[in-house]
Amino acid sequence: MLGQLDKYLERKEFNFIRYADDFSIYTRSKSEAKTIGNEIYVFLRECLELKINRQKSGIRRTSSFTVLGHSFTSIYKKGSKG
Repeated sequence: MLGQLDKYLERKEFNFIRYADDFSIYTRSKSEAKTIGNEIYVFLRECLELKINRQKSGIRRTSSFTVLGHSFTSIYKKGSKG
């Protein structure tokens, strides 16, 4: 069922990862994240008729987060190249 979501995200050219029913979308700013988040919420609710778990869903900084039991931590330091 979420194959439809994948196609939608690809058409929109969003940067995302998805595994099973978990997914993350990456943006450059918080305002862009809110706009895209709302758009995807409407797509899931209206097109796929799915409920969204608000406790698990949200906008988070990519500096440290966990997806499917794997933790990711940024090693970026402001002012450094690479």
